[in-house]
Amino acid sequence: MRYFRKRLPIAAEIIRRYRAPEPFHLHLKKCFKEQKKFGSRDRRELRDLCYSYWRVGVFTKGSIEEQLSFGWLILSVNSAPDMEETWSDNENKIIDTMANIPTDSMYRSVIELDIFDADKFMQYSDLLSPRVDQEVYFQGLFTQPKTWIRVRADLDQLLETFQAEYKPVDVNGNAVAFEAATPLDKLPSGVQKQFVIQDIASQEAINMIHINPGSKVWDVCCGAGGKSLAMLDRSSDLDLCGSDIRPGILRQLKERLGSLGHRDFSVSQFDATQSVQQLEFVKVRSGVKRTEQKRSFDYVLCDVPCSGSGTWSRTPEDHVNFDKTKLQVYTTRQYEILNNASQFVKEGGELWYLTCSVFSQENEEVVDRFANQTTEFSLVGSGYCDYLSEGGDCLFYAQFSSRSTQ
Repeated sequence: MRYFRKRLPIAAEIIRRYRAPEPFHLHLKKCFKEQKKFGSRDRRELRDLCYSYWRVGVFTKGSIEEQLSFGWLILSVNSAPDMEETWSDNENKIIDTMANIPTDSMYRSVIELDIFDADKFMQYSDLLSPRVDQEVYFQGLFTQPKTWIRVRADLDQLLETFQAEYKPVDVNGNAVAFEAATPLDKLPSGVQKQFVIQDIASQEAINMIHINPGSKVWDVCCGAGGKSLAMLDRSSDLDLCGSDIRPGILRQLKERLGSLGHRDFSVSQFDATQSVQQLEFVKVRSGVKRTEQKRSFDYVLCDVPCSGSGTWSRTPEDHVNFDKTKLQVYTTRQYEILNNASQFVKEGGELWYLTCSVFSQENEEVVDRFANQTTEFSLVGSGYCDYLSEGGDCLFYAQFSSRSTQ
């Protein structure tokens, strides 16, 4: 890294100005916009420093500048010998301890450093589901995940295009991975419409839902529409309804799906924690209002708001700033959404519960509570789409089947 020492105070100021819960990548983008003197290499190296801080450095002892240095050295130690730097005693300890350590062994080596607060780093270990490997999970927090896409067009043809521009590092069905931060947005717009950026764990979760053509589907907390888009791409004749409490995110949904060839769906701004007797949607193509009564949908998908702990390797600032006391707020909201949405599943239909969390309280405990209190649904199965060791996320899923009342 060029100008290593000169970059530390700049990165420290960026860190000091940050305020959660704003996504750090948006904060970083604003900082770079203010400092137009930074070239592409300056931005890349400052970004690396800042994310090294969030992943590792913040758990070390020292000033922010020292933590930035420690974090970068731990994650990039093999670059240190090529730098003309005078290292401090603590920096030399890191270099001596971490040199030539394989990536998959880094976690165990780091927690042995006397400047590293392992207890703080692993403070949520008691919350992890027993079905999630703790070693793999915490090791994954040291590594920036890959950039995964879902291919919407001919896979072989698109791979030929990528080989000319960027080289994939992994292919798993229609899921293709690139090195982290690969600038796929630089590709021509026509090529960009042939894929969407979507983590492999999310892709697997949707692939598990075997939706019959022409079915009525309600995406309860649809967000910007990643899962809705995946379902429509697979079966464009679905009668799909999407809802979210945020009007801005619904605008993004309509723009995104429309730009990719889908306008025949319905939306509603709706707080799914509220129990209602009927739902009001608006058809995007025609603007016509439609009303859905209870027992309306063949498939109801609840991808609920959560801690996001299964994606913290992508957003390490959330690992640092997570407030454990908020879990009860999340779990109450999650159960309310699942319970309220279940009222709109037809007899014989399917109810799906998804989170991007690895915490038992948000996953198994919510599912068990619902399963134990309902007489109308049977739990078909649950588990984790776990790609942490492969440069992806970890998602939880549970499938319920609506029983016949006869």
